[in-house]
Amino acid sequence: MPRGAAGWAEVPTDGVRSPRGLEAPWPREGFYDAVAWPPAKIAAAPPPRAAAAARLRAALSGAVARRVAGHDDVAVLFSGGLDSAVLARLAHDHAPRGRPIDLVNVAFGENGRAEADAAPDRAAGRATARELRAACPGREFRLIEVSVSAADLARDARTIAALAAPCGDHMSFNLAAALFFGAAGAGVLRDEDAGDGDGDDDGLRYGARPPPPAAPAPPAAARPCAAPGCAYEAHARCAAAQCGVCCRRRCRADGASCRAHPPRRTREEKAAAARPPAPPPRAPSPPRGPAATSRARCLLLGMGADELLAGYARHRTAYARGGAPALAAELDGDLVRLASRNLGRDDRVVSHHGREARFPYLDEAVLAVVRGELGPAVADLDEPPGVGAKRVLRDVAADLGLPRVATLVKRALQFGTRIAPFSNRLCFGSNRKGDGTAAFDVDLLLSRIEGVGVS
Repeated sequence: MPRGAAGWAEVPTDGVRSPRGLEAPWPREGFYDAVAWPPAKIAAAPPPRAAAAARLRAALSGAVARRVAGHDDVAVLFSGGLDSAVLARLAHDHAPRGRPIDLVNVAFGENGRAEADAAPDRAAGRATARELRAACPGREFRLIEVSVSAADLARDARTIAALAAPCGDHMSFNLAAALFFGAAGAGVLRDEDAGDGDGDDDGLRYGARPPPPAAPAPPAAARPCAAPGCAYEAHARCAAAQCGVCCRRRCRADGASCRAHPPRRTREEKAAAARPPAPPPRAPSPPRGPAATSRARCLLLGMGADELLAGYARHRTAYARGGAPALAAELDGDLVRLASRNLGRDDRVVSHHGREARFPYLDEAVLAVVRGELGPAVADLDEPPGVGAKRVLRDVAADLGLPRVATLVKRALQFGTRIAPFSNRLCFGSNRKGDGTAAFDVDLLLSRIEGVGVS
């Protein structure tokens, strides 16, 4: 039966299965008891904060080491956010010396690369790549920027939808599309010195609290108008110390001007100002870098970090609604659903390009540490998102020499790459009307792309 046809279903991960059904369930001894799978009660007595970060760092380091062993070339699906940055930094510790690490950054732009460069993940990728290079001066990090246009999406939409099946909702297609083009690993190599100024950080959201606002200046004392016989107050910024009526009368008589009291506009001038301005010419695309395609067969992915370490907004909602017990129940449900909801789809999409998807955050040792030892220490949801969400992983990033990354606020893959706003406008008419749970219709997407003039 072809992929995408009715009848496909994800195979449960509860044991060895055949077309006849479950042949042998997984034994409960060993790993499954160690991590309480399916997840049971989270550890109630967390270690001190510094010790929690050290334990998670050691477990993650071992997970990355096992997944890059034997590979000369390593790549990371790189949004520039916390999860992928920590993986890239740990890959530096274990990848062969003298070999580059590819950071594959995906962004969508309806009309090409100039629009893709405005995506949040593009700015975050450039800023975080600079921080990684500063933290690991002996390693070459190759930032490969993959810019996906509407024409690119139209060309591969049917393939992506087939690989995502039986996940048939709109959000699954968006996630699969971002992963599909990232796993291809074909884009433009971003030069380390190509205009990476401070402006590339514009729009990034950090979790550090802003300084308190300065106290407002006391109001200036009112003064009377300097014109003889006038009882009104003078404008504070009028050079002649007059009110508006007297100053404009003086300016008309003397041919003078006042910045505080510009001349009144005529009706014709007001009508001309109300007309919408002509649209500016489209900015030319920035100079292209050299084309590059990752040679890595091992692609490190950050999936599982949010489910394990309370990184989603719904975790904060559950905590606000029911405290720690409600948060624990939400995390349990996320982990139980992870294999059927995400991992099968992600593995099919990555494998399509001849690469192996590797998930260090779902390593057995990492799960054992997080579920069995850290417990509530993984997050502090009383703090703001860029501080309390995945707090233990933020502490790991800071220990690894990535202080700015440690305060980045999460952006979901479909929004950071801007695939969701693009596909929502096409399929729902506007981004605000987008519904990730709606059934995805590939024919509708293609017809809408064709309708906006993309060939």
